[in-house]
Amino acid sequence: MFVGPRTFTGDLIRRLGYENVLNEHEDRYPTMTVAEIEALAPGLVLLPDEPYEFSERDGPEAFGIPTQLVSGRLITWYGPSLLEARQLALK
Repeated sequence: MFVGPRTFTGDLIRRLGYENVLNEHEDRYPTMTVAEIEALAPGLVLLPDEPYEFSERDGPEAFGIPTQLVSGRLITWYGPSLLEARQLALK
């Protein structure tokens, strides 16, 4: 499952100055294969460490493009953690 349009995380990513390659997808949380994501040629794939624990089959090792594990708290929760998300995005 990936983050599509009309989601808290999608909006946060946009506000931090990034573009979600799934912004035009019809589903809010589309289910896609690694190959389908790679075909969209994103510059970076972000994988939150929660609520799902990634395996070698679907985690960073599965992608042939830049992939970064990130704190799920920073990109999926609202509240004080957003301050830290903003600071990390500016680095």
